[in-house]
Amino acid sequence: IPQGQSISISASSTNGVCSATTNLAAPNCACPFIAVPAGQEYYSQCGNINTPISMNVTVSNGLQANWYSQAVGGVPILTNSLSYNHTNFTAGTYSYFVETFDPVTLCVSLTRLEIVVEILTIPTINNYSYELCDIGNNGVELFDLNSIHSNVTSLNNVLSYHLSSSDALNGINNITSPYSNTSNPQTIFTRAVSTTGCINTNTLI
Repeated sequence: IPQGQSISISASSTNGVCSATTNLAAPNCACPFIAVPAGQEYYSQCGNINTPISMNVTVSNGLQANWYSQAVGGVPILTNSLSYNHTNFTAGTYSYFVETFDPVTLCVSLTRLEIVVEILTIPTINNYSYELCDIGNNGVELFDLNSIHSNVTSLNNVLSYHLSSSDALNGINNITSPYSNTSNPQTIFTRAVSTTGCINTNTLI
């Protein structure tokens, strides 16, 4: 490929149904070396924490940072900014690419900094009703809460039981198994913590 010539790369499936094209602009060989932005390359957050994730980078004085959704080519999603907020809280992995830009020479860094955002899946807690026969005919029985772990949530999650929703949210005042009910029926609250530290709560009757 001759120096200074831009190219297009196209690919298609063998059946011809799907295709994609990427345009690559020729680098300006007269440009000096420009370092890619520096910054944290990985962020993670549980999917039920709906707080924007602020990604931040730094560049040398006089230079700017432009944000893209792809590693090469494309149109910036944000220009001249050292930060960008990720606001999609659907579980999954998202990539952003940040390029250094010199507004005087119009030169850019040869590559872009990739920043990965992972929105973690919250643990599933099933609605479950735990019933025993009232052998003593007094409305009170001893419930083995440990035996229903797999009915409530995955065995991979840490499961605890609480007498109030606030205790479940804060992970305090766990009740132990076996548990003797104090009313009939009685609602207690479940809390599941995944291996990634994400939390979910629900009720158990």
